[in-house]
Amino acid sequence: HPTTGKLYLSGNTTSNDSMAGILVSPGGFIARFTGDLETVEAIPTISILGITDMLFDAAADNIYLLGTTGGASLPGGATAGAFQPDYGGGLSDGAIAMYDAGLTLQAATYLGGSDREGSLHLAQHPITSDIFAAGYTWSTDLPMTAGGPQPNNAGFQDGFVARMSADLTTPAQATYYGGSNNDTVAALAIDPGSGEVYIAGTGDSVDLPSTVGGAQPDMILQPEAFVARYDATLAGSTVAEIEVLPNALDFGEVVAGDTETLTLTIANRGGVDLTLTDAIISYNPTGWYSIDLNGPTDPCGTPPRVIAPGFSCTLSVTLAPPDLGTPVGIVTLMSNDPDDPVVPVDLAGRGILPQNIRVRPDSLKFDSLSYIVDDWWDVDRFFPMTTPAQTVVVSNRGMVDLTLTRVELTGPAADEYVIGGGGSCTSGRVLAPSEECSLTIAGEFTSFTGFIFLPGDDKWFEDKNATLEIASDDPDLDVATVDITTRIWVEEDDCNIWLGLSNMCLCFIATAAYGTPMHDDVQVLRDFRDRYLMTNAAGRAFVDFYYRHSPPVAAFIAEREWLRRLTRWALAPLVYGIKYPGAASVSLLTLVFLLIGLLRRRLRARPQAATVPAP
Repeated sequence: HPTTGKLYLSGNTTSNDSMAGILVSPGGFIARFTGDLETVEAIPTISILGITDMLFDAAADNIYLLGTTGGASLPGGATAGAFQPDYGGGLSDGAIAMYDAGLTLQAATYLGGSDREGSLHLAQHPITSDIFAAGYTWSTDLPMTAGGPQPNNAGFQDGFVARMSADLTTPAQATYYGGSNNDTVAALAIDPGSGEVYIAGTGDSVDLPSTVGGAQPDMILQPEAFVARYDATLAGSTVAEIEVLPNALDFGEVVAGDTETLTLTIANRGGVDLTLTDAIISYNPTGWYSIDLNGPTDPCGTPPRVIAPGFSCTLSVTLAPPDLGTPVGIVTLMSNDPDDPVVPVDLAGRGILPQNIRVRPDSLKFDSLSYIVDDWWDVDRFFPMTTPAQTVVVSNRGMVDLTLTRVELTGPAADEYVIGGGGSCTSGRVLAPSEECSLTIAGEFTSFTGFIFLPGDDKWFEDKNATLEIASDDPDLDVATVDITTRIWVEEDDCNIWLGLSNMCLCFIATAAYGTPMHDDVQVLRDFRDRYLMTNAAGRAFVDFYYRHSPPVAAFIAEREWLRRLTRWALAPLVYGIKYPGAASVSLLTLVFLLIGLLRRRLRARPQAATVPAP
């Protein structure tokens, strides 16, 4: 006690004898001790089976006890004038008793309906001094709930909070709090500044009222704790009050061809039924937005839909962009709310392009590989052979991340090509919009297995074909491909057994000078041989003479770099004349005219012999 220093203790006892010389009986009790705890001064008992809370009113010097009673056991004199003087029925009622500082019972009241109640917590309003009690009930007829925020029991066991005058004689207001399952209010607090009432407890209901817009509107694991807030009167509204959450829907970026669905919750914050009379959606361009009146939880359904106080329903809105764009839309909700009969909900979103893979180039054609052999069976000595690497670039031209799911070579010659590039483009690589990666492809050929023969040319060739496959999550192109090919030529050299018919004999001296039979200038000389020399007897005779006597000369040239350069310089005018005969003719005529002009000039400059007149 703030003035006397007395200590008050409440609880429950099953004893039926004296305690410190004071006779007690089973039930709830309250005891007063001296400040030094050496003396028990009073122990009155009351037939409250379970004392659950005690409240000290310092201003009035009164003490309140809260508990449960299992029958009409409160003293009749104490309940006279109480707001509920009679037992409500069922297994138990709540009970409140008020004592003065001397522990004389001043008043008592029942708090319960026709079923079972349990009272758990007491609080006093700091301004009005009204007493608040909270707990749980199975009754559907708990007193004072009419006009409250939740006037009806919504399930089996609901929590409750009730307000009454400080002398326990005047009923004020009560309300249920609960959903369709079992819920209990176990704690109670009042804001000393605003007077707002806070309750807390645990529940199994997934549909507790007024949770929409709260810090955690949905149950995660059953059971869960809850906390709710009321004004100081606990009174409900006398009209329907619509609340729409959220007040706007922002879908963000949605990939064209995909959909995004968001939920609208329509709640009744009023004290009477809310009737949702219509829900209309409008949008531009047409077809981007749609509305489904059957939302994911407690669907609203086709209007009109009646929503009880403290409850809600849901509907769904979907954005399905077919292309790149920014659509606008609005959902209009109409109800019997007298203050907000029409509630608009703005819709915002953006359609973006999906993943879009681009692979370039779409084909790789390596330079042909050509080899000259005495006999085509001898081709194996040239293997393995390789090609220079070529680069493939993979890029994401879409507006969302692109994931490469597979990068591999397929096809008949897949095992004769190698993927390189340092692992930039591999399975699992994620490319952001506009990002690219690269890889390289090179041929590493180990054998010649094709036997496609060109009659009359003494040539065989094989095409080494493969395909680079790059799979991704591009919705329009799940696998991008790059065709790969390399042609290998094998030419048989019959020059050592000259028949006068083959056009495949080497130009030995030119080959020695240029270092390869595949040089462009060597090919020019070879074509000249085949077109102009091999087509007449004189030319064939020259070719036969050349191939019989030039190999030693070619070998001598091939071993000396300075002689190879000199030979290339000597062959250059011949090659130029064959490649560009018109220009060569003009050059030759020009040279002839220059020579003639120089010759005439020299002749004019020579002294004339003296003429001797005839005698």
